[in-house]
Amino acid sequence: MAIHKLTARFVETAKDGLHADGGNLYLQVCNRGKGRSWIFQYKSRKDGRAKNMGLGSAKTVPLAMAREKAQAQHQLLDEGKDPLEERANEQLERDISVGAAVTVNDILDEYYEGRIAKKSYNYRKGAKRFLKPIRQSIGHIPVKMITPAVIVDKVTFGDDKVPLRKLWVEKHPTAVQLQSHLNRIFSLAKARCGLATNPAALKDNLKHLLPDHRHKVEHRASLKFTEVGRFMDAVRRYEDRSARKTGRTNVSLWLEFVVLTGVRISEVRLAEWSEFDLGEMVWNVPPEHRKTGFKTGKIRPVPITRPMLAVLEEMQRRRTDQSPDALVFPSSYGNQPLDEGTIARHIRLSLKWEIKVHAHGFRATLNDWRIENTDYPKELIDRQFDHLPQGKVNQAYTRDDLMSRRRKMMEDWGAFCARTEPPAGNNVIKMRMAKS
Repeated sequence: MAIHKLTARFVETAKDGLHADGGNLYLQVCNRGKGRSWIFQYKSRKDGRAKNMGLGSAKTVPLAMAREKAQAQHQLLDEGKDPLEERANEQLERDISVGAAVTVNDILDEYYEGRIAKKSYNYRKGAKRFLKPIRQSIGHIPVKMITPAVIVDKVTFGDDKVPLRKLWVEKHPTAVQLQSHLNRIFSLAKARCGLATNPAALKDNLKHLLPDHRHKVEHRASLKFTEVGRFMDAVRRYEDRSARKTGRTNVSLWLEFVVLTGVRISEVRLAEWSEFDLGEMVWNVPPEHRKTGFKTGKIRPVPITRPMLAVLEEMQRRRTDQSPDALVFPSSYGNQPLDEGTIARHIRLSLKWEIKVHAHGFRATLNDWRIENTDYPKELIDRQFDHLPQGKVNQAYTRDDLMSRRRKMMEDWGAFCARTEPPAGNNVIKMRMAKS
């Protein structure tokens, strides 16, 4: 193949187009001759795609120098290297040396502010559980140095710092959530920093590096609905056994309210007195306390029943902070929310309940009672649990909060919780069966 086809005069006078000098070197002329630049064309050895590498403006890089630069790129190709990748690596090293390289922490901060910060407390808390280990393990590394191998071997999770590769097998649901955040973070990095690919993408990428897994779904331990009366009796009988002897503890009252309402623990944990309209017997949960609040932006009304009111009146008698934003169930350290793990510890260590019970599992207990013992429809429990209807169309057209019907259901639930004797097994007749 002929080389050195062009002359210095031709470089100055050539019309618009791509003009070959040979040896993969081209003069690119555009904008009616105003733009003149050198291009080195080659094929990637990885996928065979054509690549164009700029070698500078023809106004500042003369023909002889352009040929020398093209020859240098041929040398890299002969060594099995990719010229564009080598240039990017050199630029990255210069950026790192002067502290100008964009790190994972920089992208992570932007990701949090843009995608996480404005969502609900529960969503933020859940996201931070995964963003913190990402920050700790690879946050300091420049984005352009992250490869799929770094993702699976260097990103760790938990106090034991388990790498993603191992976590994928041992705790697959957790690993999936971690990978999902990594995928979104590096999708943003791809847009911001010009990455060729997303190193955290699963398809055609991590899928080939992560091991096969077999995950068995385990639901959170819940109390049998037939045992709820005996359990609530134990909760209501438990009193402070410390030297202070203050009677019932705030934790036991918090636990009782969680069981009676069927709402999420965090909603009770963060509840403030301003949210409660005791005249109308309604608790208005603000969107920032709801798991789905970032989607709806709406207050969620929860009916207050007589057993719930009794708990609130007791907490009102204990109230020392009269400000509207005071917590209903404060910790012993002042107007600070109780730790979410306190309920589980109270059940296990204080009540010494004979089986493991997860605090979130009381929602399953309530639903089992509804199914086995009543004729209340699923839509009532879904509304009480704050489960959004499936699909955006259904969400748009479902606006009735079903308050009066939910109040009746929760009053019945409160009465059932007051029973200290379990219901007779074969003597229980479902209301739906009685109607048939």
